[in-house]
Amino acid sequence: MKISSALIAIFFASTLCYGSQIGLSTHPLESNQRLLNTEYVGKVSHGSASGIQARYMQTFHERFSAEGGFRVFQEDVTTYFAGATYEVYPDYGNQPRISLKGFYERERIDAVDYNNFGVAPIISKGFSFWGYPGYPYMAIPIKLSLDEDTEEYDMVTSLSLGISAELPFEGFENVLGNIEGNVDISGSYSYVSMGIAMNFQ
Repeated sequence: MKISSALIAIFFASTLCYGSQIGLSTHPLESNQRLLNTEYVGKVSHGSASGIQARYMQTFHERFSAEGGFRVFQEDVTTYFAGATYEVYPDYGNQPRISLKGFYERERIDAVDYNNFGVAPIISKGFSFWGYPGYPYMAIPIKLSLDEDTEEYDMVTSLSLGISAELPFEGFENVLGNIEGNVDISGSYSYVSMGIAMNFQ
């Protein structure tokens, strides 16, 4: 119980966060499962800002899931997003899971609206950590960002590294945790994100 209290304290005290783009997209779930994921968010490059992100995700098949949500920052930044993930190859034997995620973001920054269309190839693999399953992943989100005022396009790329897992505490069997870090490649932000999700059957 002391460990769980410490983790919760770290979760709420952390300020090195943004909002994950991959999140729980690669976590293995059965068909027709639903997740409500909340995260504490805040970018750590190009200035700083903190806020919250919420995401609803549902699996329609073991290999296909869809999601939608929003993130809000202290600054004048609001984002609504939707996405879908398809498993191309399963996690089997020594073979990692390979997935492809497509997503759309409607973003408002300092009274300027952006439409972002993106895709993220993802590699993930399940491992046992001290007897508990965890699913680390690596992804390269690539998106095309359209400035509605100038009608100019920018290509945005980054490297995302993260892990999702069931919380190893009694009474938390339906709760998942996720941590994600992002490294700016071009036009993106560097961030770390931490979240928890309720799993509804």
